[in-house]
Amino acid sequence: DKNLIKYKSRAYIEMGDKYYSIGKFLSAAKSYEKAKFYYDKFTRKDPVVESSIKNRIVNAYIETADIMVKSGLNSDAVRFLTKAEKYLPDNFNIKYKLAIIYSDLDPVKSVEYFEPFKRKTSANRLRRIFKSFNEIC
Repeated sequence: DKNLIKYKSRAYIEMGDKYYSIGKFLSAAKSYEKAKFYYDKFTRKDPVVESSIKNRIVNAYIETADIMVKSGLNSDAVRFLTKAEKYLPDNFNIKYKLAIIYSDLDPVKSVEYFEPFKRKTSANRLRRIFKSFNEIC
């Protein structure tokens, strides 16, 4: 029934928003993914709603990854950023964070993630970005 699917999709979005607001980002991401699961059952989709759900999932996974990095759990952070990357594969923030984390875990992979930045960004800008990231972590 379409109304039940619509209700479940909205309920999971609201639940995800509540989790996100109290800092339970992984629970939020899972709720948003459930909302997307139900939303994907619709034949006619609103691109704004679909984008909103994807952005919520991505933001929740990025927040979770940031917590993992601060806790020294870099491989877990990679796992969550990789999940986020599946939803928004061209997201600058995700690729940048993966490049930084991989610089410790897998330097070759780190270079792959940094490659697009080298083409688009000057050396001075990269230094400032690295410095600000190191201050955060």
